[in-house]
Amino acid sequence: MAKINLKYIAHFSLLTGNLEEMTEVEEKTTAGDLIRKLGEKYSGFQEVLVDKKTGELNPRNKIAIRKAGGWTENIATLEGLNMELSDGDTLIFW
Repeated sequence: MAKINLKYIAHFSLLTGNLEEMTEVEEKTTAGDLIRKLGEKYSGFQEVLVDKKTGELNPRNKIAIRKAGGWTENIATLEGLNMELSDGDTLIFW
């Protein structure tokens, strides 16, 4: 299992009722898998992040990933929804 830190800014904190939380996911879980999991937990979460027509990240919202090694990057400029998550990663939704 991998522990992933989640931070919510602006409307994502309103959707979740949290500023941050930690979740555990199976190894090889992708960002898309995690968003689906969060969509089951928080009504409207997935619909805000993923464009229904294209299945891609909605460009109006951002997800930054801070890898356990220290660098932070917009997930859309990396592998998007297919990016595999690792233990200790932090995802920041805004």
